[in-house]
Amino acid sequence: MLLQDFARDINPHQAYRIKKLKRQLETAESYEEWKDIALKIDEESGAQEWKLDNCSPYFDAEIIAYRLGFLRRYRAQKRTRDLMYMLSEGLTYDIANIAHPLLFSVTYVGTKKIIEDYVAEVSEGLAFIASAQCECLTVQEKIAFFKRCQKAFGQPAMMFSGGATLGLFHTGVCKALMEQD
Repeated sequence: MLLQDFARDINPHQAYRIKKLKRQLETAESYEEWKDIALKIDEESGAQEWKLDNCSPYFDAEIIAYRLGFLRRYRAQKRTRDLMYMLSEGLTYDIANIAHPLLFSVTYVGTKKIIEDYVAEVSEGLAFIASAQCECLTVQEKIAFFKRCQKAFGQPAMMFSGGATLGLFHTGVCKALMEQD
């Protein structure tokens, strides 16, 4: 589905540039190089504009915008207990359906900007609670909070399937993920 929705609005010159960029994408030697080229394809195809449009049948943008506003405000005002409540209440794999697969099949890099902003703000909020800036909690309270979050959200995992030559591919994927921390 990549670029399918944007193909009708692309002129022949844009199509040529996209085709040229796709060839460069195939020969990229690092994730950074691949990402730079992929972002150019997204820009050229109009997919970047799709990211900025919150309209989608696949997730509830209102809920995400509402929660994002509170998370930002609570962190900025150092309202730690309120921030902890919002985070623990919303730490689910698919709040407001933000993990819908079709939200990740339109562009080469990323998804709707509001979803990326929400995920980043959740990360910032968790980092704030873990940091020394968060002085109103004891270390024990912080540990207890993160243990509760772990139970609610679980542990991230990745599973590779297949073997033989796929093992070489998987090694490359692991290497790229480790390079990106």
